[in-house]
Amino acid sequence: MKRERVLAYENFVEAVAVEVEQHLQQNVQVVEVVKNNDVTLLALEIIKEGINVAPIIYMKPYYKVYCEFGLEKVVELLLEVYQTYEWKENLETDVLFDKGEFCSRLRMQLVHYESNQKQLQDVVYVPFLDLAITFHLLLDMQENEVGSIRVTKEHMKHMEMNVEELYAIALKNMEMDYQFLSLDKAIESMKQEADTEFPQIEQELYILTTYSRVCGASLMLHKHILKKFMEEKQIERIVILPSSVHEVILMELL
Repeated sequence: MKRERVLAYENFVEAVAVEVEQHLQQNVQVVEVVKNNDVTLLALEIIKEGINVAPIIYMKPYYKVYCEFGLEKVVELLLEVYQTYEWKENLETDVLFDKGEFCSRLRMQLVHYESNQKQLQDVVYVPFLDLAITFHLLLDMQENEVGSIRVTKEHMKHMEMNVEELYAIALKNMEMDYQFLSLDKAIESMKQEADTEFPQIEQELYILTTYSRVCGASLMLHKHILKKFMEEKQIERIVILPSSVHEVILMELL
């Protein structure tokens, strides 16, 4: 039997949205999501009536599955994913209306300035070297997961706050949400999980990140946290190695 013509990626996403909507009998929309470095990804947003939050499923990984196994297989996989991440209750939205909640959940994130021009258009940010400091609200999600909302200029206006206040509060919040992890121990754990060998590191390295391991690179902005690390490890000078938006690597400058 001759196989049907392979759809272009954008047409594939639209076709999947129609099929998933028919199966679930819920509103399914194709959305464009701007990620770090202004990478735009196509995704399905599955909206359940009466629920104020919807799962986003990025479609790029499923296109290869479609090319090899067809549209029906992709729909089957997506329905399984949706059942896993389906929201059954409303997300608490006090954080967007209550100033106390807003301030207590405020955090910072570091992104590359030139590579995130689209993302920075509507959000609040502070230039820092060749980076931009953006502000986020941490949210408690399902089953101990963590999500976040970018703080926009509209949010700041609604809270009657300025950038300096946001920065000061987010910096203060860092003092309750950081950890130093031994990179050796992290690698040892990865060895056991992956059952493979990793290169030996001669110098002791540490990971600086948050407890949720989200937006941890911004911790390098807090001088007192860095000073505490140096005091604990009894070292005089350190090198900060950017790793990702979620953590940095700390090492002694010999």
